[in-house]
Amino acid sequence: MITAIIIFMVLVAAMCIFSVTVVIVDLKRSKREQTPVSESAPAEEPTVSETASESAAAVAVPVGQGQQAIVFSTNHVTHWEKYAMLTAENKARYDLVAGHVRKVDGIKNINKDSHEEFRLFGKRIVRLVIRRGIVNCEFSLTNPEFDRYISDNKVSVKQAQTVIRLNSDRETTAAINIADIAVQAVQKERAEKHAKDLERRREARRRAASSADN
Repeated sequence: MITAIIIFMVLVAAMCIFSVTVVIVDLKRSKREQTPVSESAPAEEPTVSETASESAAAVAVPVGQGQQAIVFSTNHVTHWEKYAMLTAENKARYDLVAGHVRKVDGIKNINKDSHEEFRLFGKRIVRLVIRRGIVNCEFSLTNPEFDRYISDNKVSVKQAQTVIRLNSDRETTAAINIADIAVQAVQKERAEKHAKDLERRREARRRAASSADN
């Protein structure tokens, strides 16, 4: 009888131990299943817009459906953008020179990205260039006799420009006066050329009349 009781108790204890072991195994298995598996995500390649944002000079421009192209800008500042950034004082000096020359009869105004230029009968009177916030007046002053010699002798000459920086009202006045000198020189040269053309035509008519009389 005692032996049977002991055997029964041993069986009950074994069953308890087995049940506890099964529960522990199940708990461990459920934890493993719930724990997310960390996978290293592949590095994404930078898009066109991200690449473009790294450089101020790169701009993404759409060229078609789902496509983009990168265009590199030169960050070029135009003449009139520089003019807009001038101080009120320097802008007034610019306007004085340009406004004075613009009143000349027959003057031609040429606007480019790098400068503004005034020409009379194809000859430059003044070119206005803005450098580092300062207005520069560039003149090509020549002597008619010198130009005639160069033309007659077919000589190639590169002449240096006369440049005045408008740092004060004094330089502004000087630039206006030099522009007047350039205008007068061009007008004088044109008048002399016109007079020579008239004399040449008169001489041709005289010769034609003399040949007819003979």
